[in-house]
Amino acid sequence: MQSLQISEKNNMTDFDTQYNMLNAEQKKAVDTITGPVIVVAGPGTGKTQILTLRIANILKSAGGGITPENILALTFTNAGVVAMRERLATFIGAEEAYRTNIFTFHSFCEDQIKQNSDHFPEITFSRVATDIEKIHILEKILTENEYDCLTTFNSSFHYIKDILYAIDELKREGVDPDNFLHRITAQKEAILSDPDSYYKRDTKKNKKGDVKESALKPIHKNRDLQKVYALYQKELKENKLYDFTDMIMQFVSVSENNEEFASILREQYQYILVDEHQDTNDGQNRIINILTDAEHLGEQPNLFTVGDDKQAIYRFQGADIGSFLHFGKKFDDAVIINLKDNYRSAQGILDEAHTLIMSGEDSKKHVELTAFKKDSARIHVKHFRDYKEELVHIADDILAKIEGGVAPEEIAVFYREHNNLPFVREVFEKRGVPFVVTARQNVLDDVEVQKLITFLRVVHNPGNDREFSKLLLLDIVDIDVDDALAILEHFGHVSRKKSMYQFLCNEKELVRYGVVEIEKVRELIAFIKTQKKLSENTYLVEFFEKFVRESQFLEHVLSQKDHVFLLKKLSRLFDEVRDLVSEKKKYKLKDLIEHLDTYEGYNLSMDVVPGADMHGVNLMTAHGSKGLEFEHVYITNVINGLWGGKKNIKKFTLPINVFSGDIEDERRLFYVAITRAKKELTISYADHDMGGRERLPSLFISDINATPVDIEEEVGGYEIFFAPRMRMLASIISQEYIRDQFFSMQLSATALNNYFDSPILYFFRNVVRLPSTQNKTMLCGSVLHAALEGYFKKSHERKEFLSKEELIDIFEKSMELLQVPYEYFDSIKRRGYDVLGGYYDQYRDTFSLDVELEKKIKAVPFDLDSGEEILLTGVIDKIVHKGDGTISVVDYKSGKPWSRYDKNKKESLRRQVVFYKLLLDSYNSGQYNMVSGELDFIEPHPDTHEYEKEIIKVNDNDVVRIKKEINTFAQDVLSGAFLDDVIEKKWGDSSMDEYIALLNMVKKR
Repeated sequence: MQSLQISEKNNMTDFDTQYNMLNAEQKKAVDTITGPVIVVAGPGTGKTQILTLRIANILKSAGGGITPENILALTFTNAGVVAMRERLATFIGAEEAYRTNIFTFHSFCEDQIKQNSDHFPEITFSRVATDIEKIHILEKILTENEYDCLTTFNSSFHYIKDILYAIDELKREGVDPDNFLHRITAQKEAILSDPDSYYKRDTKKNKKGDVKESALKPIHKNRDLQKVYALYQKELKENKLYDFTDMIMQFVSVSENNEEFASILREQYQYILVDEHQDTNDGQNRIINILTDAEHLGEQPNLFTVGDDKQAIYRFQGADIGSFLHFGKKFDDAVIINLKDNYRSAQGILDEAHTLIMSGEDSKKHVELTAFKKDSARIHVKHFRDYKEELVHIADDILAKIEGGVAPEEIAVFYREHNNLPFVREVFEKRGVPFVVTARQNVLDDVEVQKLITFLRVVHNPGNDREFSKLLLLDIVDIDVDDALAILEHFGHVSRKKSMYQFLCNEKELVRYGVVEIEKVRELIAFIKTQKKLSENTYLVEFFEKFVRESQFLEHVLSQKDHVFLLKKLSRLFDEVRDLVSEKKKYKLKDLIEHLDTYEGYNLSMDVVPGADMHGVNLMTAHGSKGLEFEHVYITNVINGLWGGKKNIKKFTLPINVFSGDIEDERRLFYVAITRAKKELTISYADHDMGGRERLPSLFISDINATPVDIEEEVGGYEIFFAPRMRMLASIISQEYIRDQFFSMQLSATALNNYFDSPILYFFRNVVRLPSTQNKTMLCGSVLHAALEGYFKKSHERKEFLSKEELIDIFEKSMELLQVPYEYFDSIKRRGYDVLGGYYDQYRDTFSLDVELEKKIKAVPFDLDSGEEILLTGVIDKIVHKGDGTISVVDYKSGKPWSRYDKNKKESLRRQVVFYKLLLDSYNSGQYNMVSGELDFIEPHPDTHEYEKEIIKVNDNDVVRIKKEINTFAQDVLSGAFLDDVIEKKWGDSSMDEYIALLNMVKKR
């Protein structure tokens, strides 16, 4: 406990230090912890700092038993959640920071639905629909019904993406199908009352006073859309699915109509903080109203909102600036605080931003910011002949800065849209500029991933000549190029008679046509035959994992320079395969191929985030830059049509307050981009784009003071686009990569045991996070575990134990929720009936309601001997409170019983129990006194049919021992020595030998 106490003292000292550095208005925001408070916080005014210091001050000053669990902070993005929690941890410690409720609006609703499932029967035991599932539902609706306004002559599915987007817009505003119908009626009345909706004179087809068909066209389209929307919701419900946006609608609907539930929420969350309030939409504001509307609060809720109307850049997602601007009307005695001191940017940069925003329509209400720092600003506006020269110049300018000592992480390049990225990326790679793309990227755009998909298409259908021809030339198969070309040349003469597959099976013909390495062709055909058979007889997830290994595609990935990010992309594709498999459906390779075809046909993105293990210049969209800051900022391609002058074409005119894409929204986005810069700002544009088309500069260029400078000299020419890529990339065996991964993860008992069981297993599972699948035994254990958790949770809520039949019912619902595949469904179902029925019969009389279930403990600090700190985490199945103030921890175990484990496995299980004691001793000021752990083996012994339990007593000496083990583990991993040891060792285990081969391949790269 000593190290934790020291840590808490340091946190309080840090709080006092940071608080004393605040200006008067900031201190007022931190100190005013009761009643409604509105803070107008411009860029760089310390918004995150005052939010987190205010939370710390509430815990320090509020009294009355206020704990972190009584505080709720809502923000707009996941990045905002992370930033707030990390900053808060410096003031109150990591453990209390993780106990504080910091959510996005969506994740808050999701958490409430999970914690209060009885109140949300509509979506309990349902899951979020994937984009593909939503598209298939709409395809079904449009196929089975006629909607003249939603189809075209060539396609019934032409408007599917537009329909999905429109439905999402309606849901964001809390508009359900019935309400939408009422709004359409009102919309029609408004149109008919508009004189412009009628013809002013006679025409060939119409008379004066007739209603224009064009005026009523939005009504016809909306009526069809409303019918589709209603059927769409019905299909979602029947398939036990819901939209991501449905979480907010469901939460709002239940909370507004269930005062008892809403009261419980208000009692729980006594202090509400809302970040980026200007970016909230109607549904999100209704959540705020639910949490703060209560008579006992006397219109004086402890509600703290922070926002800035100049930075409202999410109106295209339904955000409403008025929500923030008119907040004071509801709470007319709210404390209003304006933060005017900017701690980020030099004054010159702030002056340019202010000039820009003052050129807009709402110029009168904007207050100018004052730079706290007295640094001089460097501002450049550069004019180029074409976009290629612009990018080359920027790359060279950045390289000069890096060579001069500027950290790459302090440089950012902004572009307006994602489709600008490939051009920037290509130039930077060929110039050797280190960079990281912070935005999500589409896995399916990757060349290596496409190679894997091509191979899978051939296995699915060996008769697909087009894909087979592509495969022969790919470097993931060992076919000589000359042989491949000979095959392709001569196959054209016989292609009408036989398929490529049949052609390759005829070795005599191959010899006749000059194919030399027949054996390699024979091996490829044999492999395809084997994999084809496996794909039809194996669980899809298991097949995919084995195929990636047995095709040697994993080796191919690890041999690439960018294998770190490629592994992330491969893992994302694997997750997609796993998600595709749902209950009772025979998903095979054929279904995966159709799934990928849908992605391609609708131009959908399978997104992956690069991750924090990559370092370099930050490449991002302007929207992605919100909340960030950099010493040097480049805003690129500032031309009309990208920055201002954008055309926002919508297929539906919805009767809701939706974003229309006006120039002021673009102006605010440019304002946000400018105000990310601390010291230097470079704005650039060119006369011609990549295709040579003429372009005009953005209107915003003329709205700022800086004068454009023409850059006319040659900057390297176009030969760069034919140059090799020079970018240096990370390796999974580099100490930097291992260190980044190690400290980015919280240490669990499972990860620690993986290391002591096999360091190489730990490396690939916990550091590299190589994709793997649950086998049938593991999946069965997960379902049994979920069933017991659900059973005891409902029993605890009802304050009485449920029946055996109810336990079985929960088990069946758990099978659906965990998406047990068709191949395993019946056998796991039978096993669950037997196991849980017997378990209930044996232990029913010993069940206790004085328990805590699924106790999630995060971010418990642990000081290493090196002076560095790691965080511990764990999920405890059950905490049983004893009468003497002590507790026992229960951990469910499926599979083998205790008596069938060997010495090493038993030691691992003991280590897990001791780890839980270490975790609980340090958690919440040591509120738990754990004296024992109970390993509850929920499957009976296969011979005796008896259920086993193992009680393991723990004490402080055990904790001392595991602390030494953690330090040994950390030292070995951070030094990288553990990899050298495992590479030299002879394992005699095929899976371990495969891992060794993969490591050696990376070392040779």
